[in-house]
Amino acid sequence: MKQEKRHTYTHLMLERLINIHKEIRDGHYPNTTELARKFNDGKGTATISRDIEFLRDRFYAPIEYDYSRKGYYYTENFEMPINNLSSEKLQTLFAAKHLLEHFKDTPLYEEISNIIDFLTETSLEIDSTFLKRVTLSPVPKFLVDKNLIAEIYRALQENAIIEFDYSGRWNQEISHRKVHPYQLILEDGKYFLYGYSEERSDVRIFSLGNMQNLLVTKETFTLPKDFEFQNRSGGGFFGTFASNFKDEYKIEFYENAREMVKSCLWAENQVIEDDENRKCTIITFTSTQTSKVEEWVLSQGMYAKPLAPKWLVDSWKEHIKGLCKLAGM
Repeated sequence: MKQEKRHTYTHLMLERLINIHKEIRDGHYPNTTELARKFNDGKGTATISRDIEFLRDRFYAPIEYDYSRKGYYYTENFEMPINNLSSEKLQTLFAAKHLLEHFKDTPLYEEISNIIDFLTETSLEIDSTFLKRVTLSPVPKFLVDKNLIAEIYRALQENAIIEFDYSGRWNQEISHRKVHPYQLILEDGKYFLYGYSEERSDVRIFSLGNMQNLLVTKETFTLPKDFEFQNRSGGGFFGTFASNFKDEYKIEFYENAREMVKSCLWAENQVIEDDENRKCTIITFTSTQTSKVEEWVLSQGMYAKPLAPKWLVDSWKEHIKGLCKLAGM
């Protein structure tokens, strides 16, 4: 199926746009042939023509063609918005690049980094110490083949169906999968692919570390409007996991965990209430993220007690029995 072609910002495109703008602004009346020779390695005028249309459509540049002078000009004063970045905004761009370093091995990071480098290529002196004042916490970094990420990124751009061999988290048996890739997700240093599995006739989450023999096919798919993983989480914000059913959770928290649970938004519809008679705080919410919610409750140790659903209460009790047995109690 034919896909709608979208404009993609790259540092090379931005560089061409700014150079074309300067030629027109400075009254040189350039034409596409001259601009292609200067800024597109003489590879033809089609790219330059698209750039000019892009300036008109996206930046509302008042560009017209003067047939007597055989070149383009502005009908009124015009400046590119990115030429007027304040020092504060430039500083913000530098900080954004620093915060994106968890994506360093991806093509996305490379393109964004190049764009930021191009936009901030000024005499502005940035305090490198200040940039480190806002950062991300260190997390384990799982080793994934850069070429694998690059191929998945290409498939995302082209809406291309991919095939690969896969071994699951619990089932080590290798199976062949054919998937419509929807989103690449980064969580705690791990990369996951969220997409539609033709074998399962449903959406699934795949760990990139468990993929082998990836092939980007020539087949394409139509990206559904509700493709985002968040639409499958049932309202929960517990990470990269979703089951096919939504549960209603009710959990009690005690002592220091009471303030912890009140300090975050854990789900879209969460309700938090204090019970001072029992000296606890109770949270209720819905989510499809069964495994992640269970991990969250267990991570609170003796300061959290699930009340619903029943499967979580039973599983929590089994974990306690296992811990007691391990401790020799």
